[in-house]
Amino acid sequence: LFDEPRIHFAIVCASRSCANLRDEAYQANILEKQLHEQAVRFINDPSNGVRWDRDNHRLHISKIFKWFKKDFEKKDISTGSSTRSIKSSQPVLRFIRQYIRNKEAIDWIDRGRDIRVSYLPYDWHLNDKAEKPRMDN
Repeated sequence: LFDEPRIHFAIVCASRSCANLRDEAYQANILEKQLHEQAVRFINDPSNGVRWDRDNHRLHISKIFKWFKKDFEKKDISTGSSTRSIKSSQPVLRFIRQYIRNKEAIDWIDRGRDIRVSYLPYDWHLNDKAEKPRMDN
């Protein structure tokens, strides 16, 4: 089977809390780049992906990471940064670490500090364009 956790950011259900749709089709010759970009975009989206709460040392993460936890625990994706140095015992945090850009969150994950995790509310409403105003005739 397709053992790729980033698929959860590529093939989406079109709800508001899902990853944003790309404006291009997925292509075999650039698929790795596209999956990487989707993971970076989603994980760094504080509304739907991951939000760092520095005051409480808490990561608020998408419920996608809860529902598909086993997918994110299967393997670390190599992105050029060493995941072996990450001391976090939570595989989902190790996965997130590979894509998150918040330097303080990275530091807390890398040092294995006590990070609390909570889940963001999930909005199942359709991720469509706002309804156009009706014109009166």
